[in-house]
Amino acid sequence: MRRLRKTGAVDENGNLVTIPRLPSVTGANKPPGWNRWSAAEKAQHLLDMSLDRMRDYLSWPADELDPHRLATQTQVIRVIAVVAAKVGDEARRERDRERILEELHRDMDAR
Repeated sequence: MRRLRKTGAVDENGNLVTIPRLPSVTGANKPPGWNRWSAAEKAQHLLDMSLDRMRDYLSWPADELDPHRLATQTQVIRVIAVVAAKVGDEARRERDRERILEELHRDMDAR
């Protein structure tokens, strides 16, 4: 990947192959307000690309890709999967929190 970026590689049509540099999905270098961002905003920030471009990357048929584009597609999938998993965890925690609060409320009313 690094070598491809440095050489300015081109595809069979003569177009420059652009491979984004991806920051860590987990870690401490998150911008202020990260926890209030939507899943889409988090994915856009981590990949530094629009949702439309992500969709384009995911629409490539994996069996016909060169190794560099396959690696890029894999990175997009990895970031989206991690962000989606964290959104799912947050939703589960919120449901559990609401359920526990309702149970506590019922217990307090019963006394």
